Amino acid sequence: MKKLSVFLIFFIALNAYLQANQYIPSDVQRVIDIRKNEINKIDEQYCAALERLKRRYTKAGELEYALLVDELIKENKSSMPTSTEITVRADRPKATGIMLKKGQKFSLEPNREDKWGGGGTKKGVLCDYMGYDDRGNTWMRMMFRVGKEEGSPVKLGHLQFAKQDGELTIYAFDGLPAGNTGEIRVSITVNPE
Repeated sequence: MKKLSVFLIFFIALNAYLQANQYIPSDVQRVIDIRKNEINKIDEQYCAALERLKRRYTKAGELEYALLVDELIKENKSSMPTSTEITVRADRPKATGIMLKKGQKFSLEPNREDKWGGGGTKKGVLCDYMGYDDRGNTWMRMMFRVGKEEGSPVKLGHLQFAKQDGELTIYAFDGLPAGNTGEIRVSITVNPE
């Protein structure tokens, strides 16, 4: 048991370090993804078990217990992050419709297989959400902003904090986006307030 605790502490520290520094080896990312999926499965199983209990108590006429279980379901669902997948086109900003409060936590996970490309000198050359390497890694980099705040680069799975109230917008960093092509899917996870 002690070895498992040491491993978990090491893994959590490694995960935080790698995400903060943006470099996440693919094998480590796979383990992170597996962990997230397992946690989501456990939460879903927990809610499903509570729903079954609620139905059983309701059917048996034990409404007091059914109401208690219903409160547990609401409490669990309200504390669970919500995830949404959207598609961001390279030629225009994407207003997500997700309204954030100042200080609210969220993370963005672009699909690493999707590609987009800039017009002009790079017409026909595609890149991922990190943008082109040869221009200081900013041109065509996926960016986000909340409300009217200045844009920030998207960091894969990195926990962000909204600096102000407002709608989350995601876009490709390009002063003239009209000639850009392609799109990238992004999974957005928003933690409850």
